[in-house]
Amino acid sequence: MITNQSAREKVFSSFKNGKETAAKMTYQCSSSSSMNDLSKPTSIYANIGKRNNDNNKNKRCWSIRTDYLKNVFCSLSATSKTFDAKYKYRCAFTIITLCFAVVFKMMNIHCSLLVYGSTLVFEIFNARSSQQHSREKKNAAREEDSPAEKCDGMIPKLDSDAVQKALEELVQVTHKHRRSSYISVVLNAAQHYIESEQIVELAFSNLYNILGSNKQNCIRTFVQKDGINIISTAMKHHANNIIIQEKACSIYWSVIGGNSTNKSLVARAGGIHLIIDAMKRHPDSFFFLEEACGVLSNLAVDSNNRLIIAQVGIAPGEGIVSIISAMENHSRSVVLQKRACGALSNLALNSDNRVTIAASGGVNAILTAMEEHTESSRAQEIACNALANLALDNMTNKRTIGQQGGIDAILKAMKHHPDAALLQKHACAALADLATNAGNSVRILRATNGIQVIIATMQRYLDSSVVQEKACIIFGNLAAIDVDSTICESGGIRSIISAMKYHKNSVGVQSKGCWALQELSQLLCSLVVIRRENPKDILCDASDRFPDECRGAAKSVLVKL
Repeated sequence: MITNQSAREKVFSSFKNGKETAAKMTYQCSSSSSMNDLSKPTSIYANIGKRNNDNNKNKRCWSIRTDYLKNVFCSLSATSKTFDAKYKYRCAFTIITLCFAVVFKMMNIHCSLLVYGSTLVFEIFNARSSQQHSREKKNAAREEDSPAEKCDGMIPKLDSDAVQKALEELVQVTHKHRRSSYISVVLNAAQHYIESEQIVELAFSNLYNILGSNKQNCIRTFVQKDGINIISTAMKHHANNIIIQEKACSIYWSVIGGNSTNKSLVARAGGIHLIIDAMKRHPDSFFFLEEACGVLSNLAVDSNNRLIIAQVGIAPGEGIVSIISAMENHSRSVVLQKRACGALSNLALNSDNRVTIAASGGVNAILTAMEEHTESSRAQEIACNALANLALDNMTNKRTIGQQGGIDAILKAMKHHPDAALLQKHACAALADLATNAGNSVRILRATNGIQVIIATMQRYLDSSVVQEKACIIFGNLAAIDVDSTICESGGIRSIISAMKYHKNSVGVQSKGCWALQELSQLLCSLVVIRRENPKDILCDASDRFPDECRGAAKSVLVKL
């Protein structure tokens, strides 16, 4: 066997001396570890040309014979199928380097050299395609030998023990290989043995494994095979089996995702009624309740589903009551609280549901969640959004939230999580809605550092038009009762003007900013500050850009300046 060093030296000497042994030496090197060096472009490139001083010592002449390189390329082509992956790309790069080196140094290379080089590259990648085809063939063979394929089409003929054993084996497979081809077999087993709890549990475990990856082809196959109705039927037959109920909720959640059609299909199959019924049957299983609240939260994004959830049961609002009861019974589960708050937040987008949620103790449940989980920015964010939706166009709810400590809870969340952008946005939106109530305006002004917290948020999130607009609404509502000039002394006027400068094209920021300055200008101390800041150009620009929304308020302030 030729050593690395000797192999390299002999091949390089064949380039220099013109011996007809290049192809033979390259073939030998391809089967040894020396190929690791030969396949590096720099190793060959450094030895392509040598100074030939036989004729003229002062003249540099690069010499290499085309037919020797042809032999090298042909030899590499013959052995390319045995290369490892790391050598294939090195060899391809080597060919390119050799061709360019010779072209630029010699300029008299024969064109057929490029043909041989191209042939080698083709052989290298053709070998790679052959290996990939071989891998796909092996994977197909594994699928054929899987337990799912063995019992496919034979499930009605097999006894329950055989089906159960096959599903047990399949659980290990679907945990790693989530293939849509397994779904038909699993659903077939669940449908034919719907009375068997063990088989249904195993079938749901397999479906959970497959659909948990959220692959669209798997979800599409599941829906096409009538999987949603099969899940609903199983939930009816095994209403007291908490494992089946929990897995069913997890499968529903995976299937509906952001697909509005699938959300409607779940509702049509009775999924909402079954989930809420299971929540009433199993009030102590918080793992199941977490999944149930998550599914209901996702389903409630659809406006029709909001009505269905609220109308489930003999008495109206049983679905909402079930969610609030879960929050009250498992207040320490941060996962459940986040998902339940999300469900109430989506449900509160319906005006009738806002009344039902508040009447059922939903406000207190949300505030308790905020108090229990102050360190979870996500929980605080969803809770603030829920309070904002509950306060929307409902004066009774605004008063209830303020009286139960909602203002302090929101400001506390803003203080604890200044870097949570979504939390700050939802918190400002909630305070803007709540501030339209006179009692809440007083609470915001009297809260410890309440105004300073809002201004700090405006400064930190100057690029957020939502934050700036909502903060302007807050200050505009507080201006009439700010007898102590808290907003003025804390820098609120300067923040409003900065927001208007930054968001010149935002009609919301411009209109609410002009309105806030108009309200604040009614106080003498605030008017002095406004004159000092001199926002004439900003007000005129806002009036010209948005005459219908800004001209009246802007003119009112400009007259006083």
